[in-house]
Amino acid sequence: MGPMLRNPAVWLLAVLALGSALADGAGTRVVLYRGFAEVVRPVAVKDGVWVWNPGEAAPVPGTLRLFGLVERKRVWQGDAVVFFTEGSGPARLGYLTRALSGRLDYALDLDAGTLTAWVTVENRGPTLRADELWYVAGAVPLVGEGGGGPKLATKRLALAAAPAEAAYQGAAGGVFRYRFAGGAELVRGRTELPFQRGAVRPLFLWRYRGGFVKGDRLVFQRGYRFDAPWPLAAGRVSLWKAGAFLGQATLPDRPQGEPVEFWLGPDPLGRAERKVEVLEETRERARYRVTTRLENRHAEPVRVEIEERFPTRGYQLKIAGAERVPGGYRLGLDLAPGGRWTYVYEVTLLYR
Repeated sequence: MGPMLRNPAVWLLAVLALGSALADGAGTRVVLYRGFAEVVRPVAVKDGVWVWNPGEAAPVPGTLRLFGLVERKRVWQGDAVVFFTEGSGPARLGYLTRALSGRLDYALDLDAGTLTAWVTVENRGPTLRADELWYVAGAVPLVGEGGGGPKLATKRLALAAAPAEAAYQGAAGGVFRYRFAGGAELVRGRTELPFQRGAVRPLFLWRYRGGFVKGDRLVFQRGYRFDAPWPLAAGRVSLWKAGAFLGQATLPDRPQGEPVEFWLGPDPLGRAERKVEVLEETRERARYRVTTRLENRHAEPVRVEIEERFPTRGYQLKIAGAERVPGGYRLGLDLAPGGRWTYVYEVTLLYR
């Protein structure tokens, strides 16, 4: 075997003679993750030897596996690897690669209440026919060398025939699993595939979460919350309302039915007027009466959530209708379009 392993031309003849090459055969299984993928493909081993040149497949070191036959050893010569097995016959080669990966992008139509997900497959290698295509969501770490590879073209690649949306296949080992019906041809570059679509009821949110404000207003961050319509995989979401693009945010992994929330930044109409009266002020303490007035000037309802914390370890708080939390209070209320609400509290800050 020595001369053959040192001669690339002989390697290629050996590959052809053994009936295996980089072209994809039936039964190739691709599992997409964020940042990498697993490929399992059929091969044919003759005379206990099989030669493979990964090329741009670039397997992650330590992840090669040969199923169906017992391996005796592997020998890397240049860019090729030679598998030595006990016996011959059909087998399956599996490996992880950063040359192929997937990510999720969501579009949220706030007027229609629909959440649509697409998976973007990035392929830095040759075209790959995935007879069985999966997507796995969750924290799946891959240790070691970075990705690299050529920069992909930014244009979208049209599909000759888009497969059906991915069906949820349950959770295992702390991840969500989805399977596409019918597989797909993953061309070099980017391929976008429909993933999931469902109805949601987004709740418009204002939130202030921070320290004691002695100024004349509270400024709210705006966001949305809805219950996950299916076991939700993390991804980027783009929002539209009344024909206008509102921004992008990141969705987390969430089990079906659990709340999902994200934040888009300050709301120019999301301000509450505040009046702070000093009732007492000494070296030992300061007592304030705080009046906060809210008004919803939007044409849609808004859920207001306020969590305010005081700057001293010791304090005395008199407030109605709020939840006490360590360091301060928390309250929530719903305001209809044009709705107004005022709340008042007294707080004594103890400096000693």
